[in-house]
Amino acid sequence: MKESNQSQKAGNNSVQIQTEKIENNYGLTLTDVTQIVKNEIDVALKENSLVAENIARNRLNEFSEIFLPKLVKSNLIECFSEPAIQIFFRNVEKTAICTDNRSCYEILSEMLIHRVNKKEDFTTVAATNKAIEIADKISDDALLFLTIFLCVDGFVPNSGNIELGLQTLDNMYANILINKEIPYNEKIIDNLEIVNAVRRQSLLTYKNFDEFYPNLLSGYSCAGIDINSENYQRAKNLIKQINIDEKDVFSNSLIDNHIRIDVVKRNKIKDTFISNQPIKVNTILNEIHDLYDVSSENINEAKERFCKLIEKYPNILKVKNWWNDNIIKCGISITPVGRVLAHTNAKCLDGNIPDLD
Repeated sequence: MKESNQSQKAGNNSVQIQTEKIENNYGLTLTDVTQIVKNEIDVALKENSLVAENIARNRLNEFSEIFLPKLVKSNLIECFSEPAIQIFFRNVEKTAICTDNRSCYEILSEMLIHRVNKKEDFTTVAATNKAIEIADKISDDALLFLTIFLCVDGFVPNSGNIELGLQTLDNMYANILINKEIPYNEKIIDNLEIVNAVRRQSLLTYKNFDEFYPNLLSGYSCAGIDINSENYQRAKNLIKQINIDEKDVFSNSLIDNHIRIDVVKRNKIKDTFISNQPIKVNTILNEIHDLYDVSSENINEAKERFCKLIEKYPNILKVKNWWNDNIIKCGISITPVGRVLAHTNAKCLDGNIPDLD
């Protein structure tokens, strides 16, 4: 990467942004958008008639300094030519005025970018609008709880390699927790329910971690195919039809003398193996998956070994203990609003997490 030696100085009421040269094919430039943002700050301060105007202006300037580089990085400079986005930005500013929490500014910026990208999805727009309104009304503990709760069954790794996939998950939890304990108490649930980030459902229960997690990552915890069986020979014959090397498809199962397709779960087959004949590859590999060992003894042993393996990963183990101690009996579910907020926070803390769909 080319080294930059740029520096900037600005007054107290200035919106600062430092970046390399930007080129785009749209009518608006970064200078135009920066001026629009500055004007919107003036409008926000005028509309709210705040006595503490200097504090409010400083907060909005700091928010803008976080938001504008994200806008540039996402190639969304042109979005401010849309009146609806400018109006939405005003709503974001109202929340930003009410907090001096830099983490909240990061979340607001990510949600604004998400809102721009999903402007045709009315459900997403509605959920994001509501999430913007409540971003400053959730405690840090409540936000951490919500984020981990979403991550447990909301994210799976891309890699079919068991140890690499589990390490990815462990790193994700480490980045989100930052050595903190995962909080849980009724005050947190009350906070989240009041702002419509979760809803209580008295009849809702969750399985023990060791019951549902192997199913979530079923490609890791499966028994696979016995290499001494006729099914293995059938699998090898099927592989020959798609011109993919056997070593690029199979890896060892957690059961001795068994192999598995190198995916985290079955529905990831179509996304994992790239070919010029994707339909045929997907069909053949699913046929191979149907040859997996269905012996209850081997299936249970694979799951037990998987559950034993995850205990080597400290952050996954921390999540497991928290889940079993609290979640299986809490009877709550995350709303679309809570999902937007939790996913956005997770992405701010771990850049490897994909954009919200």
